[in-house]
Amino acid sequence: MVEKKASVSPQYLLSINGPLLFTAPHSGRVYRGGEEYKEKRRIHLREKYTAVLAMRFAREVSGSYCVWSHTHKLNETDQDPNYLLAGREQISPFHLALHAWAGCHAGPLFHVDIHGKMDRKDNYELDLGVICMYHHWTEPADMRFAMAITERLTEGFNKVLATIPKYKEYKAICNNDPVLHGLWGRDLRTMTEQAAELRIPTIQLEIPLKMRAHLFGNEAFSKAFLAVITDTYKEVISPMWATK
Repeated sequence: MVEKKASVSPQYLLSINGPLLFTAPHSGRVYRGGEEYKEKRRIHLREKYTAVLAMRFAREVSGSYCVWSHTHKLNETDQDPNYLLAGREQISPFHLALHAWAGCHAGPLFHVDIHGKMDRKDNYELDLGVICMYHHWTEPADMRFAMAITERLTEGFNKVLATIPKYKEYKAICNNDPVLHGLWGRDLRTMTEQAAELRIPTIQLEIPLKMRAHLFGNEAFSKAFLAVITDTYKEVISPMWATK
């Protein structure tokens, strides 16, 4: 398959290639909030390894990705793609990328939004944010679809995470009901909510720094981690897509 480069700019990199889309909205420094949001404007810092992981995962499965370029600089135009006012999503290249990708593939589709969180003092958890699907998919069949995705990912990630070293005294586990779940609950939209509104299966992964470094440096772990995502796509999303 020939990779379709929808956009390559000094600011962001977008490849529309396959039905799995990996995004890393905090792979560069961006502004969040401000006068329009009726709150103080602040800077969201870059989350290390998220861009390279999104691109690596996409390339290994002939998928798609959207990340900030390594040449991206903090500027007045680019807003946090994970903190957009409803109705203002069109200002974000990440939102436009989501639509461009969805428009190029009839399905089944799967969106994976990769984030980095700080290492915690009291746990070693991979946060699996799935709440946006439950929030926007309210029909019984849709709820069963979201539950099947959640259960398959949780089981798969826990098996893979059990193979890596502990952080301090904590074993790595998957938390599918985390605080960082992708739903602001206000007139704001994350990447996963933007995808869920399009009725696309979508998850937000909040990965601790220690775990991100392990994914970056350990090829076997990285492949096993990615296999959980692709297996869920093949075994759950693909067969249920037509009935969703």
